Order: sequence, then C-alpha cells, then structure tokens
Amino acid sequence: MAGVNYDIKSLGIGSQTPDDGSNQRGRAGGMFQSLRRSIVNYLPAILLISALIVFWELFNKIFDQPDYILPPLHDIIYTAFEHATS
Repeated sequence: MAGVNYDIKSLGIGSQTPDDGSNQRGRAGGMFQSLRRSIVNYLPAILLISALIVFWELFNKIFDQPDYILPPLHDIIYTAFEHATS
C-alpha cells in the first residue's frame, strides 16, 4: 500500500459537483418554477374569494341592504380593527 495515492473523487466519496457557484442558475430556476407552480395552484382560490368580496360589497351598495342583515365587509373590518385597538 505504500506509494499508492488514492484520489477521493475517483473513489466516489464527496460531492461530484463543483462548488464554484456554477450551479446557482439551476437553483434560482427551480425556485422560480416552485413560485410559479404555487401561484398557478392558488390563483383560482384567490380569484374566487376576490369575486365573492366584490359581489358582497356591490350587493350591499346596489340593493341597500340593512346593516343588521348583511353588513358590508369594509364595515366589519373597520369595526374589528377599531375594537382591537381600543
């Protein structure tokens, strides 16, 4: 065994990819794809909730509903914030 020099990379020990930053593009691309996938997955739910809020506000404004039946959302949020801060 004397005089035999084993190279760690040739034995398959350790990382086979260089750590000089050349792999950063792949990581950033993966993060972008993950973010895009999350947006695409949650977009229908976000649009549905937004449409319901807009419908709620317009319904109250157009049909002039009494506040005790269906108060406008902005009044609910304002009252909750006012009570939370007092």
